[in-house]
Amino acid sequence: MMFRHQDADHPHLHILVNRIGFDGTVVCDSNDYARSERLLRALEKKYNLAQVLPSTQAKERSMTKNELEMMKRTNMPSQKMTMQIILKDVLQSKYKMTVMRE
Repeated sequence: MMFRHQDADHPHLHILVNRIGFDGTVVCDSNDYARSERLLRALEKKYNLAQVLPSTQAKERSMTKNELEMMKRTNMPSQKMTMQIILKDVLQSKYKMTVMRE
């Protein structure tokens, strides 16, 4: 099932998939993310859609579902997201970083 949304700065789709087979077993989703990402990049090119960087080339990692849920519960970002923000600020600061040698 697909849902098309226009509730953000850009139209986007949500895809709902059932991973339970007719025999009641769970369909293996090993490497689904990598396969899906390759397929999505190919569809972007084929249909002249906005091309998104592969996750391996992204400079920032998106928040995971678990991190988002934790943030909703605690009203605080995860340690990973906090560190990402701190590092981004440091790297963009006007101060030059150096390595000290003894």
